[in-house]
Amino acid sequence: MPEFQTRWDKEGTRYLAAAMREVGMRYPYTEAQVTLTVCPTVNSMSAPLLINVRPYLSTANTPMPDWQLARVVFHELMHTYILPVRRVSELRSKKYAAEPQVTLVHLHVAALEKFVLTKLGEKDKLRELDEHYRTRSPAGYRRAWEIVNTEGHEAFIKELKLARRQMQ
Repeated sequence: MPEFQTRWDKEGTRYLAAAMREVGMRYPYTEAQVTLTVCPTVNSMSAPLLINVRPYLSTANTPMPDWQLARVVFHELMHTYILPVRRVSELRSKKYAAEPQVTLVHLHVAALEKFVLTKLGEKDKLRELDEHYRTRSPAGYRRAWEIVNTEGHEAFIKELKLARRQMQ
């Protein structure tokens, strides 16, 4: 646990701060509790907040880089963070309405991942994430990443800012 907390503290808090600073919207909760699992059949998810740490253990066949743990936690937290945009997103409700639900729920999340790594100057990590989404992710995630790259992550960030303004 302390090792995973250290990984989060090193990378994850920077990701959260950069995203919230840009969007201007606070995270909806003052604290979050995460459950860590090593169950091989359970995927990480946002609700309940559950992170499969098996790929980050030194005993994994091909351990994931340390920074990816913070990125996965950030990814799952962003599902909760972006909920207000569902009401106002024209990209979701019009332009990409025919896309599968798994793609739609990942559009703004993927845009925030790309924004944060770009903003923080993490070019190598962004390249690695791009390769991961394009070659190792399920089809819905891959399609969301493709759309974010086609539209530009800025279009999705703009919608998040609009959602924030409408909440005020």
